[in-house]
Formats: sequence, C-alpha cells, structure tokens
Amino acid sequence: MLTAAQLLIAFAQCGAQDGALRLELISAPTKPSAPVYVNVLLSNPSGERVVVIRQTLQFPREKLVFSQVQLGIGASLSDGELKLEMKDGSGATVKDKEKAQSVEVTITGKRTFENGPLIEYEFRAVEGKGESVPLKHTAEAQDDQGKKIANLDFSNTAEVVLTEDVAPPPQPAIGCFFFTH
Repeated sequence: MLTAAQLLIAFAQCGAQDGALRLELISAPTKPSAPVYVNVLLSNPSGERVVVIRQTLQFPREKLVFSQVQLGIGASLSDGELKLEMKDGSGATVKDKEKAQSVEVTITGKRTFENGPLIEYEFRAVEGKGESVPLKHTAEAQDDQGKKIANLDFSNTAEVVLTEDVAPPPQPAIGCFFFTH
C-alpha cells in the first residue's frame, strides 16, 4: 500500500489546472515479490456532483495477475458500492483471476464522491526486475442526475515499477504512551 505521504504528494500533483474532473493512476515502486498496489485518485476542482465512475484497467497478464479491488476512502465516505467484472484478452467475461487481462469497475455513491483515493487495486507481479509495466485505463463519470460528465480527464497511463531498490517503510513516529515512560 502507499504511505500517506506518497498519496498526499501524488494527489497534490494530480490537481487539474484546467478545472476538468480528473482521474489519476498512481503506484509506488515495488519489489518483484511484493504485492503491487495501484490507486485511482479523483481531483474535482470544478465541483461536479459525481456519483458514478466506470473504469476499465488493462494490464499485461504475463507481468501482473489481478488479486483484488476495494473502495478508496473518497468512495467509502460517499457510501460507495463497487461492482467488478474481469475480462480476458478477447473481452469475454472470466471468473479466474489468472486469465484476466482487464478489469471493469463501477463505483456508485449514495452521495457525491470526495476528492482523493476512490479505487485501490492489488496485483501480484509474475516476473520482472528493473522494469516498468504499463497500465492503460479508460473511464466515464455520471452526476447525481444520471448525466454523463463530459469534462473527465483520464489521460495518464500509469506504470508499475518493479525494482529491488525500494526504500523501506518509514518507522512509526508515535508510540504507545504506556511503553514510553
């Protein structure tokens, strides 16, 4: 998983200057044997009342195997519900995660989505050291009136970086009061 500092930095970089609703994919460098996490961040400077996001994420099956998906905090705060459909290379629906080459996720909120992480994907790296694995995505959004939001920007393509040179996680800065005196 990404640390809070990594999410804040990525979210600050994700802000759209043109006022467009924006979905960004971010991923921290990962060791080949560790789980791979990809987060989808929402930046909504124009204040659109977004309650539905549909996203398709494509990945090379020979490099990454889909493990799971869950709601991020921005969708959870909106009482979001998640629907998942896995597909193979031909676009046929599959049940076996090992055969999936794309995932289609629909999140629906009871209230408008907050800025921040909406979707959190987890993958398992199959092979690779010192390489970047590209992820492609498409998305669409609807407002609380059921209308498609036209100014959605999802143009970035994320890369999952597999490397042995990953910084260790930071040590906790706060300890238990009872053990510190």
